[in-house]
Amino acid sequence: MSQPDLILNRPFQEDFSAAPAPCAALGLAEINGHRLGLVALKPDRDIPAPVFQKGMAFGHGLLGTGRTVLCQFGFHFYDFACFTTLINPANPVMRPILATMAETGDYLFISIGPDHRATAFRPGPGSFDLAGFRANLPAMLGATTTTIDYLEWHRTLLRNPSPPEGELVSWVCRDKPEYLDLTANIVRAPSL
Repeated sequence: MSQPDLILNRPFQEDFSAAPAPCAALGLAEINGHRLGLVALKPDRDIPAPVFQKGMAFGHGLLGTGRTVLCQFGFHFYDFACFTTLINPANPVMRPILATMAETGDYLFISIGPDHRATAFRPGPGSFDLAGFRANLPAMLGATTTTIDYLEWHRTLLRNPSPPEGELVSWVCRDKPEYLDLTANIVRAPSL
């Protein structure tokens, strides 16, 4: 039996690989013709294999009021570390990614360590708080958050991390619409 086919956007993959750690990004992936969200983390330290084997709690929360809405994603690796990233859902590149994640309830997680080793897994549909994510999607897609609003919230979280043990990492790979294209400039590889 052959392995499933994984398709990633080449510019996204290259730019994420080149981004300075620690950082995180959201993108799109395709597995056997099934489009899903891509959640990428690049920590500044290696995450040991036994930690990955314990799993990860992945979640989100909304910050802000009114139409100034931001989305914070958290990656909690049990007994190791908690990383968070803040994204602006008003960003036009993020909107289709967030909508895809809500529609499919599925995502592919990739972590690239300082040693350039990649760890990937696909938790499968229903693996994160889909009901809460879907309920929050209208607020995210209706957000009119400006870059200045985003930067102010980012500075606030740097001074006062939430959760307190969380490490805020940079949000990268957010400004190029071509990151959404899974038909032209792609990387094809055996999948999980």
